[in-house]
Order: sequence, then structure tokens, then C-alpha cells
Amino acid sequence: MRKLLLLLFLCSLTSNALAKVEIWKCVYINEEETLDTSYYKIDTKIPKVYMRFNAKWYSFTMGNSEYTFKYSREDDAVYALTNGKTIASFDLILKKTYLHTNNFIELNCKVVE
Repeated sequence: MRKLLLLLFLCSLTSNALAKVEIWKCVYINEEETLDTSYYKIDTKIPKVYMRFNAKWYSFTMGNSEYTFKYSREDDAVYALTNGKTIASFDLILKKTYLHTNNFIELNCKVVE
């Protein structure tokens, strides 16, 4: 019985260790000129992505669309989806944000918290 409880306790630790929250500072650079700086909070447990505006966190949106978020443990990435189509992806390994709009945009990011 003790071994079973120990095993369950260890499993709960490892599953929580996989979930993480990171805050990224992302910079969009065009021809050596910084055009925009964005902050994202990425939560893999829920999964959910937030953007910071005026010192407050808001759910990630582009336009008026409602998004669902999917975390892929295999890719170690969070995807923002609308109507089954990927709108944005957040690569947790490369620390890059990809915005899948008419003009594909790649943002280089770094973890700030």
C-alpha cells in the first residue's frame, strides 16, 4: 500500500512538472528596424495564451475571432485555432511565435519570467 501511494505521489509530481507558464518578450524586426514588441504569457496546463496591454493580461486574439488553444507535448508548442485552422503557434523550444495571417510573421522571443 505504501509503495502504491509513493508511486501515485511521484506520478503527480512528474505530471505537474510538465505543465509550465512562461512569459515571453517578442520583437518583430523588419530590415533591422524594430517595429513592435509584444509580451505573451503561455500556459501549457490549461492551455491558454495571453497578451499584455496597458499592464494587464488579456486572452490572445487577432481581430474578433474566438480561439481555442491546443498544447502539443510532441511539438512542445501551443496552437491558437479558429474553425480548425491554426492562426498562431508558440514554439516553446525555439522561443518563436508564428502568426499565420495573410503575411506570415515570425517573432523572435525570449523568456523574461
